[in-house]
Amino acid sequence: MKSTHEKSVMMRFSASAGTYQSLAVIQNLVLGKICELFKRGDGRKEHILEIGCGTGLLTRKIRNYFPNASIDAIDISPGMIMEARKQFPHDNRIQWITSDLMDLPGTTTYSLIVSSSSLHWIQPIGAALSRLSGLLAKDGELIVALMVRGTLKELRDARQHVAPNKPPYAQLPSTSEVRYAIYLAGLRILNFSAGTQHIDYPSTDIFLQQLHNQGLTGGYFSRSKVALTARELRQLVTYCNSCYKSNHGIYASYRTVYVRAKKANDL
Repeated sequence: MKSTHEKSVMMRFSASAGTYQSLAVIQNLVLGKICELFKRGDGRKEHILEIGCGTGLLTRKIRNYFPNASIDAIDISPGMIMEARKQFPHDNRIQWITSDLMDLPGTTTYSLIVSSSSLHWIQPIGAALSRLSGLLAKDGELIVALMVRGTLKELRDARQHVAPNKPPYAQLPSTSEVRYAIYLAGLRILNFSAGTQHIDYPSTDIFLQQLHNQGLTGGYFSRSKVALTARELRQLVTYCNSCYKSNHGIYASYRTVYVRAKKANDL
């Protein structure tokens, strides 16, 4: 049975499936670094699992790099799966699966498991990484990018300023928490890096609308027990417009961890 967090994430992403791809600026930047990690492997991957395929942005990169591989692409959102299918109408080597990672049967193992900008939605991150470790075949590789604490720091700080008694239910995992969770999952790190990128938006109003239209306002990282009032929202907008100015409006930070790993006993 899905948790409240999972239901909220699933519903928001399904509702935003039609607008997600056109607004995926940070996601496309992250994909570039994922592709650099692809180049470090041997290129011989027969069966690939993609976690959180969304509308198929990463799926396209996987197909380009591994043209002969079969791909199991999963996403918790039926709407996202529907949009992704449209991108590959004639590719019968992709199996589209509407599922949460933790509900995926463990009867199949994979030579490569990949995920971009989605793994952080699974709580706790340690459980997700342990699950992925169990799905890796002998000598298989894990290549993932996920958002960590520091992402949308400006928005979180503004919220704390205008409504200190209404924090979100949860925070994203920290960089050190991700590294430790990888170790506990029985994985050996081959490559690990973290970086922060700043994205400009014309205004706070447009920034918030784009977050909503990407489905990023669901789950425990955005929601609190008591919603912000209209007055608090106006105060938040004013605060961001004043404190986080850029040459093109306002900026928002996205901190991403990039990992390439194998099972420790395979090295």
